[in-house]
Amino acid sequence: MSKNLRATAAIIIAKVAYSHQSLTQTFEQYAKALSGENASLVKALCFGTLRFFPRFEALMDNAMSRPIKKTEGELRALIAVGIYQLLDSRIPAHAAISETVDASLILKKKWAKGLVNALLRRVQREPEWCITQFNKTETAQYCFPEWLIKTIKKDWPETWRSVLEESNLQAPMVLRVNCNQSNPEKYKELLQELDIESTTHALAKDALVMAHPVNVEKLPGFFEGLVSIQDAAPQLSADFLDLKPNHRVLDACAAPGGKTGHILERQPSIHCVALDVDEIRLRKVENNLRRLGLKAQCIAADAAQLDTWWDGVLFDRILLDAPCSGTGVIRRHPDIKLLRKAADIQQTQLIQKALLEQLWKTLKPGGRLVYSTCSIIHQENEHQIVTFMKKNPDAEIIQPKSNLILSLQNEPPKDNLNAQLGWQIAPGWNQMDGFFYAILCKRSDEMPSFKVQQHSPTGEN
Repeated sequence: MSKNLRATAAIIIAKVAYSHQSLTQTFEQYAKALSGENASLVKALCFGTLRFFPRFEALMDNAMSRPIKKTEGELRALIAVGIYQLLDSRIPAHAAISETVDASLILKKKWAKGLVNALLRRVQREPEWCITQFNKTETAQYCFPEWLIKTIKKDWPETWRSVLEESNLQAPMVLRVNCNQSNPEKYKELLQELDIESTTHALAKDALVMAHPVNVEKLPGFFEGLVSIQDAAPQLSADFLDLKPNHRVLDACAAPGGKTGHILERQPSIHCVALDVDEIRLRKVENNLRRLGLKAQCIAADAAQLDTWWDGVLFDRILLDAPCSGTGVIRRHPDIKLLRKAADIQQTQLIQKALLEQLWKTLKPGGRLVYSTCSIIHQENEHQIVTFMKKNPDAEIIQPKSNLILSLQNEPPKDNLNAQLGWQIAPGWNQMDGFFYAILCKRSDEMPSFKVQQHSPTGEN
């Protein structure tokens, strides 16, 4: 492990940008050998650099008559780290330049030491030149791949700029207070005693939004299950499920277990089946539940293959947090912009379609299935629900609206997105990740024919 943290960050970024590895998983591998403070700096360098990586690549390519080859991935990543420090961090320029130049030696790129120094000093001297380079293409300007810019423009023609800009901002740290043990107001007081600032959330009633991120070790009762880390948008799923005591509930794509834990916190008496296709990721569900002191029946299986896991007993409630592009959580996972391809959307569509069709068979008449994604792309969201409802006349949809949501949606159009079926949350709207929800109810013979109902995540109907 390199002692120079810029070199470590460059190695991680190169693996993500040029070898298409996950940022979270790659960082975790290297973080094991770092102290807490050093790990925090490397994480900030990696996430910050990758957030604006297309812009930094354009800058370094336009600065040289012979651009550095992509095969020199670690060197390109190192230069990007240096540019990020100069343009988007609070690190003093002299430290950013000297440490980044020294990192070229650690990466065994002695021949590039002068090049790195010259390029970074030009960035420091000529900020206007940098801005000119950024504005040459939309990819550099918005730090998104061309295919994704086109897709978002098509889906959200009036708000696409806001969606891109919000996705490039750092997301807040959000807590979920265990309603079995406390509530946000009481936990907020515990934080205040430690001089940690937080605010309650307008829609997610168990959520606290942190003014600044803190290590979990500093959160009172974290290891005893008093609080969890979870964005406010996925916390709404527990409300939309409308859980009742002794319900039989399926969390169909459960890993890493945040929603499973929230479901059981709300109704500990239910029988919950937590399903995930990835056995290793399912262990994270078990670990999370163990920390919370809760239990679920955890099964490693493909939810769409009913004969491999389903016992034939119908469910009262199903949560299908479907696999998707993740385009609504780019502000938390900037590597998505580099890892996702246009062809991936069609593949996830097929998976989502199969999951919806098969899991619908396991739902009781009068039961409820909540379909969600962390995507902002119509194909994975509203279009998927339209297609499903055409093929399933026993399905009706409940629109998740309330007076509070309606009042917030009266703000300028850039603040949120509109969907004809379901509810599309824009990245950053009301301090939430980009998320889509559709609440589907299965009609029984006694129920009325199809209609759109309204449901409130805050208890207002």
